Amino acid sequence: MFLELVEDFSEYLGDGDHELEDTLKYMTLFTFAPLGCVGTFLSVIKLDGTAELICKFGLRKDIFDYFPSQISLSEENPITSAVRNRNLVWLDQTPSWGNQATMARNREIESVVRSFICWPIERNRAPVATLSAFCSAAIDKTPEVSAFVKAINSIFSIFFNRLNNEMNQLHKDETIVNSARLVVEGRKLTERQYQILELMAQGKTNVAISQILGFSESTIRQESIRIYEKLRCSGRKEATLIFNEIRKEAAAS
Repeated sequence: MFLELVEDFSEYLGDGDHELEDTLKYMTLFTFAPLGCVGTFLSVIKLDGTAELICKFGLRKDIFDYFPSQISLSEENPITSAVRNRNLVWLDQTPSWGNQATMARNREIESVVRSFICWPIERNRAPVATLSAFCSAAIDKTPEVSAFVKAINSIFSIFFNRLNNEMNQLHKDETIVNSARLVVEGRKLTERQYQILELMAQGKTNVAISQILGFSESTIRQESIRIYEKLRCSGRKEATLIFNEIRKEAAAS
């Protein structure tokens, strides 16, 4: 059964793009259903030494509110323990963050949450996030169950890091376009440079551009370098992105 669940989860993530919330929903309702999972949440490790909840699914809002959305890694709780020890934390009880005001609600929450699992998600051998699951019953931690949980965490970690890379690249692309927009619109590119940039965006090689514009290939290379410097980009690929985005915006306006 567990092997089939691992295969299904891997197939789910491989079948198109998925948002974090959709993935947590699938894990709660299907992947971790045999463990009595009633809710999952994802926290990211920030540079200021805190773990911040960024996505959740399952439990009622008032129960989720019992658990702080941001915690210091210097505190003692299951999430910080998973991060410090770089290992799975598995509790056969309702997790407590030690807050006296919230601990008063333990009995109510224990009627819904009987066990808690937290995994560190690593990138380049360093924790970057944690994935946590609330379960409605105590779990028999057999070798088969432990292997299942670790396998799911490994698959999710690959998905999360890939998604994180895509988000970082998107942010980088947006920054590049925004920083370059004034350069192009302010006509800091010469007419020749703009012509070269336009042909670059059409996929023309330096040889082809030199033939079209009637300049030497060496001149095209030198002008290309000046274009990259003015647009503050690393090369042809980013320059083409900038040009296409600006042309798209101009056509829509």
